[in-house]
Formats: sequence, C-alpha cells, structure tokens
Amino acid sequence: MASHPIVVGNWKMNLNSKQTGELIMSVKKEASKHSSVSVIVAPSFTYLDSVGKILKGSKVQLAGQNMFWESEGAYTGEISAPMLMESGCSHVIIGHSERRKYLRETDHMIHRKMVQALECGLVPIVCIGETFEQRQQGIKDLVVMQQLQAIFGGLIPTEKQNIVIAYEPIWAVGTGQACDPNEARETIQVLKHALIDMYQEHVVQQNFVALYGGSVDHTTITQYVDGDIINGVLVGGASTRLDSMLGMIRAVDT
Repeated sequence: MASHPIVVGNWKMNLNSKQTGELIMSVKKEASKHSSVSVIVAPSFTYLDSVGKILKGSKVQLAGQNMFWESEGAYTGEISAPMLMESGCSHVIIGHSERRKYLRETDHMIHRKMVQALECGLVPIVCIGETFEQRQQGIKDLVVMQQLQAIFGGLIPTEKQNIVIAYEPIWAVGTGQACDPNEARETIQVLKHALIDMYQEHVVQQNFVALYGGSVDHTTITQYVDGDIINGVLVGGASTRLDSMLGMIRAVDT
C-alpha cells in the first residue's frame, strides 16, 4: 500500500448539512496543497452523496462509518457496500469500539463485514483495541491478538485488496486521554507480527497499513505517525474542528 501518512477523519454523529459542507470544502482545499498526505473523511450517512459530489476528482477520499455484510435485502436501517460505493466511498470503517459497546457488534460480525467490503471493492478500516480493565489486567496484547485472529481468520487477501487496521484502545476513544506513543507503537508492532504469523511478510507489507486512534489532534499527531510502524491516524472529535483537521494534514506532510 501507499507509504504516505494517512489522516482519517471520523465525524461520527456530528455536524449538520451546512457545517459538513463548509468543513469538507476547507479540507479539500488544504489537502490539495499536501500531495504526500492521504486524507479520508467519514461524514454521516445522510451527507455521503453531497460530500461525494464535492470531492469528485479531488485527492480526498470518502468513507462510510459502517456497513452491513449483505449487498441487499430485508435489513431495515442498514446500508450496503454497493450503496456506499455509489455515493463515492472508497473506504469503510468497520468494528469501531462505539459500535461494539452500544450495538454489541462481535468479532464474527466484523469479520463478515470486512469480507463483504473486500469482495465489493471497498478498503476496510478495521478497528481493534482493548478496554481499560483489560489493560489493567495485563492482557492487552492477548486481547488485540485474539481480535485480530477472529476477524482475519480464514481470509486470504488478493494482491489488489488493501486493508487498514486501526489500533484504538477503547479507554482512549473520546476521553482526551491518549495512549502513550511508545505503547501505541509497541502494540501495533505486536499486531503486525501477529499478521506475519498468519500471512507471509511480503503480504503484510503489500496489503496492510496500521493506524492509531484515540484522542489525537494537531498538537500530538506527529508523536504517533512515524511512517514505519504507525502509518497514520483515525481521528474522531478533533477531525470535526477546522483548525485541528487542517493542522493534522499540515503536520504530517513530509
């Protein structure tokens, strides 16, 4: 995959139509000045079409915040990979900790969504992370490896299928308490070694990149993105603020 630093803005259930339009126009303009940064935004579902039209032909890519594991059918309230792609999406966030917490998503469900995304041509951004209690118990590495094995078990990615893994310690998401950069780097290294055990090293280098997520903003992003172990960030609240979102793009421009 591309070695450019990646900034993914997950806008969650924030911003109205006007705010979304204003922010995306500014992000599009700023991203055009930084060719060495890959920028991806994930607005609310209701704004995907309008944002997709604004971004058409630009370097900023569009992501859905979730998807279902079937292409169509009687699944009230769900959205499919083909629908996301029709709106202009190239990526989709899968398995975010908030969906695990509030909607009881399991590793098995996340696995099915990821397989469907890849089959339809979307790049999945798969979220993995431990709770505060699991970290305190000293089983963080075990938990994230178990999640990885459950989600990726049986998958053999083709040469053209790219996958993004976002390490998001659950206790750091939306709390303002970020994981120590060295600890984040060590955990992502554990994840990458686990992937190498599952696949061959050249497959991991070719098909996978790793992001960190959890209370990152423009003032701290450079502590995490090193271009080697941590390839970028998945950012929530800070990405909805104009100064912070644009600042993160500028900060990682190499």
